[in-house]
Amino acid sequence: MQNIPAISECRRCILGNRIENRYSSQCGYPPTVTTFEEMKEVEDMRMRIFQDIYET
Repeated sequence: MQNIPAISECRRCILGNRIENRYSSQCGYPPTVTTFEEMKEVEDMRMRIFQDIYET
């Protein structure tokens, strides 16, 4: 059985964060690629909504 680490290190500020945290508690950067991709997806969706509003 492989142990899963309880702490992940932020790639920006190098602070150790609990693995459950979606963002670094020091700098607010997403500690995992998955979280970053989720944020990007939401950002893209919001941008499409704004474009639809201003194009009509």
